[in-house]
Amino acid sequence: METLQPIQSSLPQRAKKLNIKKEIFKYVRVWYWFVLSFVLFAIAAKIYLRYTTPIYSSQASVYFNNSTKKSTGVIGLNDLQNMGTGGIAKNPISDEIALMKSKPILRKVVKKLNLDVTFVQEAKIKKIELYELSPFRGEIIALKDEKNFGGASYKIKALDNKRFLLANLEGKNPKSYYFDVPYDLGFGIVKISKVEGINYQDYINVNFFNYKNIAAGLEGAITVTNLNTDTNIMDLFYRGEIPQKSEDILNELIKQYNLDADNDKKLEARNSAAFINERLQLITSELSNIEGKKTNYKRSNQIFDIETQAQSSIKGLDEGTQKTLELASQLEMVNAVLRMVNAPNDQLLPTNIGVPNAAEGLITQYNELLLLKNKTLRQATPANPMIVQFNKDLSQLKSLIRESLNKSKEVISTNLGYQQGKISKYKQEMSMFPEQENFFKNIDRQQKIKEALYLYLLQKNEEISMALAVTTPKVKTLNPAYTTGVVSPNASKIMLYAYALGLLLPLLFFFVKNALDTYIHTKEDILDSVKDIPVVAEIPNIPKGAENIIGKNDLSAFAESFRILYSNIKYFFNKNEKCPVILISSSIKGEGKTTISVNTALTLAQSKKVLLVGADIRNPQLKRFMHLKGEGLSEFLSNYAAQPERFISESAINPNLKLIHSGAIAPNPNELLESEKFADLLDYAQQHFDYVVIDSAPMLMVGDTYNLIKYSDVLLFLMRSEYTDKEMIGFANQVSKDHSKGKMAIVLNDVSYLNLTYSNKYGYGYKYGYGYSYTADHDKKPWWKKLFFLK
Repeated sequence: METLQPIQSSLPQRAKKLNIKKEIFKYVRVWYWFVLSFVLFAIAAKIYLRYTTPIYSSQASVYFNNSTKKSTGVIGLNDLQNMGTGGIAKNPISDEIALMKSKPILRKVVKKLNLDVTFVQEAKIKKIELYELSPFRGEIIALKDEKNFGGASYKIKALDNKRFLLANLEGKNPKSYYFDVPYDLGFGIVKISKVEGINYQDYINVNFFNYKNIAAGLEGAITVTNLNTDTNIMDLFYRGEIPQKSEDILNELIKQYNLDADNDKKLEARNSAAFINERLQLITSELSNIEGKKTNYKRSNQIFDIETQAQSSIKGLDEGTQKTLELASQLEMVNAVLRMVNAPNDQLLPTNIGVPNAAEGLITQYNELLLLKNKTLRQATPANPMIVQFNKDLSQLKSLIRESLNKSKEVISTNLGYQQGKISKYKQEMSMFPEQENFFKNIDRQQKIKEALYLYLLQKNEEISMALAVTTPKVKTLNPAYTTGVVSPNASKIMLYAYALGLLLPLLFFFVKNALDTYIHTKEDILDSVKDIPVVAEIPNIPKGAENIIGKNDLSAFAESFRILYSNIKYFFNKNEKCPVILISSSIKGEGKTTISVNTALTLAQSKKVLLVGADIRNPQLKRFMHLKGEGLSEFLSNYAAQPERFISESAINPNLKLIHSGAIAPNPNELLESEKFADLLDYAQQHFDYVVIDSAPMLMVGDTYNLIKYSDVLLFLMRSEYTDKEMIGFANQVSKDHSKGKMAIVLNDVSYLNLTYSNKYGYGYKYGYGYSYTADHDKKPWWKKLFFLK
């Protein structure tokens, strides 16, 4: 047969480049999945927001005054100030933050607000804690086993204003109790009170918790910060489901912190008061003895007025005496404090009692460290590393205080000795006075020292009593607790995330799907890779339940596609050729060769005589479309003397269609098809038929079809949409290059309506790229199938 000019010579060559429209349409054509995902995520977000309990943020601000009063340090009884009234020295802000969140303070907050007892109403979907709206108030008076108790839950309902029912969580075994009466529930003793004006007819849940666990939860939930390090303002934050409860917790925390600080102040004041009372008793006793001696001396020596006897000599003695009084008073205080320092036990030392400045500062540090140690011992054992370090630091401070006091004692003693030497000098000058006068002055001097110290201690005792009666908050509340708003869930963010996920998830799914998809879907997938082979037709898939062969005057898209196929392959035929041979094959089985062969033959048989040859001897499939009988192609080719007309049978489908079926499966189909007998068959067909259509075997699997290419005018290489791998395009190129260059065309079979729409919308101008939307079967599609691009 004469080789005809291929149609592809006039077709433009396609450069392989990114087609933005094509990529976008891959996602546009499945727009309904994006809409569905968007709607589902939006609904899910709305449901989540509807039934998620909102979390509110509450905060408060306090001012912490860490200034401390300083001692003047001037030696003398009249300059001793502020003993026991100054309170404890303030810790830095960072230490105060840790102290405010300490477990003892948080536990007091829990017990004060009864946070270890909650009342919960069970709704259909979620549980709602009743706080201000609770008809009951609960209190755990005592737990039997605080260490192992985790919690207990019951159901409770009021019977009347005096009694209530308490049942297990299943509502069984209810027992009656009286309000405001302590009861033993096994784990501990509790008391339930009735809130007037709030009533619930049904059971609600009551939960009892270990207050230590609740305090531990508060420790992690409450945030105390010093946002501006240049100020002494502390900000407290807490997040909870009930704004009023959160505000109460913050306000109570501030209150308990101030109470704890006040207790610390009073503890030091009480220790100072005990020290002063002890000294008062001792000085009172000494003063009584001195006054008794003085009275006895005057009585025995009949002394009435000695000042008029030696005013001039006494003047110098008085000056020395005044200084001696001051030094003796200081020495007395130093000795008293030194005795307390040398005591074996740790105790708070008195401050601001006139000891030198160096020792006074060390005593203040010692008291601060001892108080911090005592606080730590409330929640730690003596073996705790912090307690051991405290003991070490306290011991070092004691040594420093002892050393400072001993040095001060030496200095004071030296000065006292010097003053006493001057007094001795004055005494020598007063040798003219009787010995009794000197003795009386000595007694009088001792009496004045004791009286001055006695009056001073009485004054300080009164000041300490006032300090114990008057309390000053350690922190001042700048902003009582208030709620700023909902922090979780963030409705705008959640809806934004839902919208984004609703669009991105299907986008990601289809991106991955398309990236991993190696199958051919549309003719564009073929045209992007082939260079010299045209795509002459796209055969749409057959609707479910429809016939797989075309009928007479068939106006369906399926039938129209074969008419287009015929129109496009006519350009492969020589006008002078009597009977063109159309060879139909594919790469692998299952791509629809027999279906295309039969329907191509039926299309041609509408007006021409057609011979359909079943050349797939290995796996014949024509029996699926028509009833076959008698011998076929394998018998004809194996019988050298056989005549073609004896093996050609009528077709019940169309009188113009004759066929030679494959016949019996032969053991040597390749040798049969390359025999001269096949050429004889085609010679006979040229004389009696207008067209010959050959249904052959897959070319990738067996070599039978290669023997028939030389007889064909056009090789229709079949590919099936969403079935044939794109690698087969390379195989088709190789077949065209090696065996059928210029007479090979590709037919894309089983194309879905969606892919047809895409291909026609974004085609490149081939005259065979028309759609079928005008045909009768599409007019019959329901609107909802058209809308969603369904088959």
